[in-house]
Amino acid sequence: MNISKKSTEVFIYVRHEFLIMSRMSGTEVLLACAVMLCILVLCAGCTDREERERNSEIPGPSIKEIEQSAIDRTKYPITDALGRTVFIPNEIHSVICSGAGCLRYIAYLNATDMVVGIDTFEQNTHPTAAVPYLLANPELHSLPVFGNWYGADDPTAIRELDPQPNIIFKMVDDDMSPARIQMLQDLTGVPVIALKYGDLTAHKNDMNYALRVMGVILNKKDRAEELILLIDRTTGTLHNRASLIGTDGRKTAYIGGIYNKGPRGLFSTDPEYEPFVLAGVVNVAVPEHPDAIFVDLSTLLLKENAVTELLSQNNADRSMMRGKAYGVLPYEWYETDYASGLANAFFIGKVLYPERFSDIDPEEMAEYMYSIFYGVPLFDKMNVWLEKRTFQMI
Repeated sequence: MNISKKSTEVFIYVRHEFLIMSRMSGTEVLLACAVMLCILVLCAGCTDREERERNSEIPGPSIKEIEQSAIDRTKYPITDALGRTVFIPNEIHSVICSGAGCLRYIAYLNATDMVVGIDTFEQNTHPTAAVPYLLANPELHSLPVFGNWYGADDPTAIRELDPQPNIIFKMVDDDMSPARIQMLQDLTGVPVIALKYGDLTAHKNDMNYALRVMGVILNKKDRAEELILLIDRTTGTLHNRASLIGTDGRKTAYIGGIYNKGPRGLFSTDPEYEPFVLAGVVNVAVPEHPDAIFVDLSTLLLKENAVTELLSQNNADRSMMRGKAYGVLPYEWYETDYASGLANAFFIGKVLYPERFSDIDPEEMAEYMYSIFYGVPLFDKMNVWLEKRTFQMI
């Protein structure tokens, strides 16, 4: 890797770590600074090997080969997440994003100015709702609709968009048939790139792949690499803190009110809730006798929401509340919002392991995460819509 790029990555890391350390004791800060100095020294000797490894994560030609091909020809090939080879126009000016969470990735890459259409989820979501990628980019609400939510595309509506998209990004799962994606491409005459959303833990490679492919196509490669680096540093920080807890010292918790194709009540949970994984918390299946209960505040869209359910049940059975209940940011709302998920992980860590997270101010951390992912602070706007219950005891 060339020195200028590595220097940029190191700067991002140092900036990130100093915010994390802002509330540490003097001795802890000195130790952390010594570690960062070692990292700076090690980075000075980095070679092109790291870039070669990163390029290899995209199937087919390397990023350098793709860039050279784009210079030499009007179209260049990229292999998508389903193994299809798609020829991409050299110049991309307009895009649409199909499927849950796809448009969120465009917002992460600071490329919403290229978007020329939305689906019905984006159209029907209230402009002030606590959906960060829409809250940060309110202009998206005024765009024409090209299909229904969860990837139910309308080829006729796509052909009628003006301007026409130069490319369609489509989020898919493992069951998606390549033939179905090819049919959408044939019916619209627009190249379609299939991607997998991924996550922050077991499927991080899918997330990295999607960001990098989008970054190459949209000329946002540096932004994609910045995001991946910052995500790695943040999840690494959480992992390091959790690893110090030890198996016997792990706390238990329940998460309720998880959004699942709509707001849900107290018993809508997620056995693989990533903020628990990142914070080193044991996830329990039912809200009985955990050390703490956390409520995803997307549930507030319901009249009889998880908060009211919880309070009602507690009146009848106080044994349910051996631990305390807290509100957290919406997480799985038309796929996962990584900024909200990471902010939740730090808050959950502070509640259950206060000695390990004593330096963390959850609201400041949330604003930091939103600023990283969306370029603007969003916590206060989110919290107003969430009845100011975020990171508060219920």
